[in-house]
Amino acid sequence: MKNEKISDLPKDLGNGLTMRWATEADIEALVDFNIRVHSDNPDEPEIWLGHWTRDLMNGNHPTTKAGDFTVVVDENAGGKIVSSLSLISQTWSYDGIEFPVGRLELVGTDSDYRR
Repeated sequence: MKNEKISDLPKDLGNGLTMRWATEADIEALVDFNIRVHSDNPDEPEIWLGHWTRDLMNGNHPTTKAGDFTVVVDENAGGKIVSSLSLISQTWSYDGIEFPVGRLELVGTDSDYRR
C-alpha cells in the first residue's frame, strides 16, 4: 500500500544525492549497507540483517517488496546507497476492528552523510 502523495520519486536532493524507490537490482547493495550501518560492532557483522533485508525485498514476502524501500544514493560516488528505510505493511486489529499499519524498519544513514 503506497501513499500516492509521496510517490513522486526519484527526487534530486542536491549535491549529487537522489532519493528513489529501491528495486530488486538494489538487493545486494542494501544487504551490505544494512549489515554495515546496523551492526553494533563492525568487527562482528550481524549477518541476520542481510537475511532480513533479502527476505523483505526478494518478492517472496507476503506484504513487503523491494519497492517498499526508499534509498538515497550518491551519484558522485557511483550510485552508492547512503541512506535507506523500509515500510512494512501490516494489518492490525483492535477490539475486532482491522486497520492498516505501516512499520518503518531498517532506517539508517551512512555515518559520513549524517549531520
